[in-house]
Amino acid sequence: SLYLNNGSATNPNLITFTGVTNDPAPQTIFWKGGSKDINDVTAWWYRDGSVPDKDDIRNAYAAAYTMPQDTGPHEAGDLIVYFGLDRFANSGDAFAGFWFFQDAVALGPNSRFTGAHVGRRPNPDAGMPGEPDELPGDILVLVEYPQGSNAMPEIKVYEWDPLDMDNDNVANNLDLLIDVLDARCDTNGGKLACATTNTTDLPGEPLWTYTAKSGTPGTLPFESFFEGGVNVTRLLGTTPCFASFMAETRASRSETATLKDFVIDEFPVCGIDINKQCNASLNTAGDGVTVNFFGDVKNTGGSAFTAYIEDSPAGSSIDAVCIDDDGTAGCSVGDTAVPDLVINANSAHFTLIGGQVVRYEGSYSISGLPSEDPADTMKAEAYSDPGDIGLSEPLVSAEASTSCGYNVNPELTVLKDCVVTFLNGDSVEVTISGSVTNSGDVALSNLAVSDDKFGALDVGTTVLAKGQVANFSDTQTVSLADLAVMTFPPVNGVTDIKLSHSDEVTATADVLDDNGGVVASALPASDTADCDKTISNGIEIAKNCEAKLDYDDTSGRIVVRVDVFATVTNTGSENLANLSISDDPAVSFELQGGGAVPGSLAAGASIDVVGRYYPDTTDGGNVGDAGLASFSDEVTVTADGAFSGVDAMDSNEATCDLCP
Repeated sequence: SLYLNNGSATNPNLITFTGVTNDPAPQTIFWKGGSKDINDVTAWWYRDGSVPDKDDIRNAYAAAYTMPQDTGPHEAGDLIVYFGLDRFANSGDAFAGFWFFQDAVALGPNSRFTGAHVGRRPNPDAGMPGEPDELPGDILVLVEYPQGSNAMPEIKVYEWDPLDMDNDNVANNLDLLIDVLDARCDTNGGKLACATTNTTDLPGEPLWTYTAKSGTPGTLPFESFFEGGVNVTRLLGTTPCFASFMAETRASRSETATLKDFVIDEFPVCGIDINKQCNASLNTAGDGVTVNFFGDVKNTGGSAFTAYIEDSPAGSSIDAVCIDDDGTAGCSVGDTAVPDLVINANSAHFTLIGGQVVRYEGSYSISGLPSEDPADTMKAEAYSDPGDIGLSEPLVSAEASTSCGYNVNPELTVLKDCVVTFLNGDSVEVTISGSVTNSGDVALSNLAVSDDKFGALDVGTTVLAKGQVANFSDTQTVSLADLAVMTFPPVNGVTDIKLSHSDEVTATADVLDDNGGVVASALPASDTADCDKTISNGIEIAKNCEAKLDYDDTSGRIVVRVDVFATVTNTGSENLANLSISDDPAVSFELQGGGAVPGSLAAGASIDVVGRYYPDTTDGGNVGDAGLASFSDEVTVTADGAFSGVDAMDSNEATCDLCP
């Protein structure tokens, strides 16, 4: 049934099954005199060749089970191993041996084996609860099955004991644990070791590939197939951790007999499995990544061992190990403690019994943002005891690698304001100010801030930590073309002019990994601001005149002279240019006190001008009853706004009398 189901459905307590391992001749036989059971594996040799037909193994297997319940001499949890082989010919007694190695024994180069025996030895943890005084060595099961219908198989079980811990070795390195003369397997049970064979020809057997020397196809000749079983735990007093299996044939029953043929295979009675998951997230500062990892370690075998787990990244830490039996999918207060737990930074070791699952949790931090998703490997190793961990090879091992991505949410916030200032009556300055804030969850680099009117802005840095604020401020003189201008109807000769400025500040930045590559970019952030300033444009003229008689040197006549006096005032906030003063009748004006009339007039400034003209008599008004002559004229002043270009104008008329 093991063969048909590959062990999967035969027994829920099955730990491991080698399968029926084929060994066709002339494949791999023992070679040279050192290949004996009393010598270590390191002294064995192999090659391809031939052996006597009765010693020629064609197929072999081994299977390990956990005892499900107490039955007779067996106790629940005991390690039971079954083993068997078939041979090419049945011409003679069978002397077979079955090695169960704790080391990974296998075929190596140059006709030598790899691996070595593990011997019985003192337990460094002796005296601790549940710990035996000694740790077990490899075991050898020898089966002698004499031919004959009433022949009874004899089983001897040995332990590899190079230290001869009990001073009772029966041969070099071999301590005899049990010698069962009546070792036939039967339905009565009650035996710690037994063996059996087919006592008759079995047509239609076996189901795997096999042809006996007799050449009868589809028939298993009598005494061609042997199998047996032993309770390893009861025989040794503890449960070892097997890794390899070997079936062998021997020249005789003696412990020193020359070895003949063999079949070797993996036999992971101690199995360890590990899985791993993780999640990564930005740290609080947004300038690194925190990785939390977790998973399960399972003893897939039936033997307890010291499990060792280690996470690979520098700075990694194992934070918790537990038997997660409260169903919270995480280590919590209600979970069962793991026996013999020792946590050392990124590693931990503990006792893991057969079939048990233990949860682990840990974390580590990465400075900067990794260019690739954080990935690492958690390894799990099984050892006979804690003292064997960086000192000997693990009994079995497994690894689990995983990677986990992290998300970044870069974001910028821009706040902006502006102020328009009118300077000296003929120029405008605009001051923009504001701030750029890293409002996302990650540090930003390559910060660039610009204004659509002013160009690049200096914020004093190109990097922004999470939550950091960078300020900007810039003042520039702007032209009229860069402003929106609105002119209002004049009131009392004064025209209001609204100057408006509008612009937009935009900020961009990138998220860089630890190699300087761009991981992500923040969406451009911007803010606009509108600001205005109202200026005024106005001019006012006040006029007076005086008529008098004057002597004309040229004509020698007495003539009328009209003196015109005027005060021109810039009544706005804007300087005035292209100042022009005219009179009707025509008058040529000059500054009072002398000097030409200026072409401009500053905001709020005034000038006094004077001019004269000589009217004809006909220029005078009607001569009244009182004998008076009246003369009138009108003075007009015009100018342009020095900044806005808006026209300013005013006029004033005055009448003056001439006494007879």
